[in-house]
Amino acid sequence: MSLLGTSSAQAINFYSLQWTGTGDFSMTGLVSGNDDDNNGILQTSNLFSNNEFVTFDVTFKDSSLVTLKTYNINQFPNLSPTFNFNLQFTPTTATVLQGGNAQSGTGFSIGSTDPGDVLLDTRFGQGITLTDPAGFGDDGGNLIATPVPFEFDATAGIVTLGAIWGVNQWRKNRLKK
Repeated sequence: MSLLGTSSAQAINFYSLQWTGTGDFSMTGLVSGNDDDNNGILQTSNLFSNNEFVTFDVTFKDSSLVTLKTYNINQFPNLSPTFNFNLQFTPTTATVLQGGNAQSGTGFSIGSTDPGDVLLDTRFGQGITLTDPAGFGDDGGNLIATPVPFEFDATAGIVTLGAIWGVNQWRKNRLKK
């Protein structure tokens, strides 16, 4: 199973991510993707060297809610080789595994240890830690993945109503002739 609970042949779902540590550092975001290699982990580079994400946008903030770092899918070709985004998800409980090691498939890793980057992960197998090369850090909390229901874009509704009105006008004009 993938983070999204779908096989590669099924529809892609969206998940909202949220984490707040004991020191009030936080991460929020939106992800969607497809577990192409069916290993249960969504990755920027999987077994087949494919990016498994369709949507990826996460923001890290400090305890004053100042943005520390934002990562999005448009950056993927330019992110450093040490950038990681691996999640292990349990579909039956809709939770991200919290205490394992992302590299062994029992936890998660988001970010990198490069200068100016941040890393939220379970790589030490001792729960969640947030670190950066400048020395701040935080730990604890839970990384929560919440399914986002599919919603039509507001403009789609307006276009649809306009199209219905236009078809009705066309029919009326045709009946008059």
